[in-house]
Amino acid sequence: YDQVNENTNILTSAITSSINPDEVQTKKVKINEGDIFFLCTDGLWKEFDIEELEECFLTGNIETAANEIIQKLKVKKQKDNVSFIILKI
Repeated sequence: YDQVNENTNILTSAITSSINPDEVQTKKVKINEGDIFFLCTDGLWKEFDIEELEECFLTGNIETAANEIIQKLKVKKQKDNVSFIILKI
């Protein structure tokens, strides 16, 4: 859970399909079967605290987690756009 930039209205990085990105960021981590990766925009993470997001993933089912996140966002009525990716190994 990493909130990187205080200038939240400025795009500083993106997940893109560009063949030639200007800058590539990498980080090596050990990946195990069953690990879940959750990537999201600031429109989502600024609406939740870490515990609230973790609760969505307790079942280990990523479809359930995605649906829970969407339902919680609807209740919160956030104004920013939201994108997220959930990947289970």
